[in-house]
Amino acid sequence: MKRIDNVINYLPKDIKNVIETHSDKDKITEIRLRINRPLEVKFRRSCCFIDKTIVTKTTIKEIMDKICNYSLYAYEDDIKRGFITVKGGNRVGICGKAVIENGHVTTLKNISSLNIRVANEIKGCGEQYIKYITDNNSICNTIIVSPPGCGKTTLLRDIIRLLSDGYGNRGFNISVIDERNEISATDLGSPENDVGMRTDVMINNKTEGIIMALRSMAPEIIAVDEIGSDKDINVLNKAITCGCKILASIHADNLEEYMQKDIRFFKRIIILSKKNGPGTLEGIYNERGEQIDA
Repeated sequence: MKRIDNVINYLPKDIKNVIETHSDKDKITEIRLRINRPLEVKFRRSCCFIDKTIVTKTTIKEIMDKICNYSLYAYEDDIKRGFITVKGGNRVGICGKAVIENGHVTTLKNISSLNIRVANEIKGCGEQYIKYITDNNSICNTIIVSPPGCGKTTLLRDIIRLLSDGYGNRGFNISVIDERNEISATDLGSPENDVGMRTDVMINNKTEGIIMALRSMAPEIIAVDEIGSDKDINVLNKAITCGCKILASIHADNLEEYMQKDIRFFKRIIILSKKNGPGTLEGIYNERGEQIDA
């Protein structure tokens, strides 16, 4: 089943019919729903509004009920983080009124908008990068940098798969700490995405997940998506001192913005953009910001 077909199953009948009959259905990357406004559909290089399809409160409620298996309470921890990852690694972003208790968001109510992002698995997209990030019998600590929607997770996943399976080198034992379940799309313990035969997946927050993996799985490489907090950096430093190499991604518009974050332990920096569509390579750099793929 294609990822878009997994997404369609959560939609009300009228919207489901619109998506299923669209000529570019298989190119859809996002479906955005906002109460009292037209349905918005995004593709790799364009978007459109379906003016005849107006989203209502009932639309949002029906989708949320299906996503949460008719038990919003069971998904409360996901909802308060603002997203739910569903079958196939597809992610549903949620907007509404935040309920604050003791300075922390406890849930979202009066949900007004949903952004359904269709996951994308492109096997082979990481092959051109392997020679730049491997070093004899090991790898360089590597980070993939781009704005949102440029293919960071897709590329990270394929590099994990290639290194795990031994593409152009020996295979590595890899622990994926998949906080959002977007890398592996694990369902009942089984990854739906191909993350390689030597890869172990832990669905947990980065701080706890990395410590648990170090204690129990003896990884050679730890892979995480979308780092950024001081906690993330500190626990990755701990993993490095334990002898692990790191594969990661981070949000930044370009190399200059990334370098300002002053994260010192990544030896390879891959910059992506949407210039020629998601996944456009802008350059591969060393820790000093010098381009090495020119």
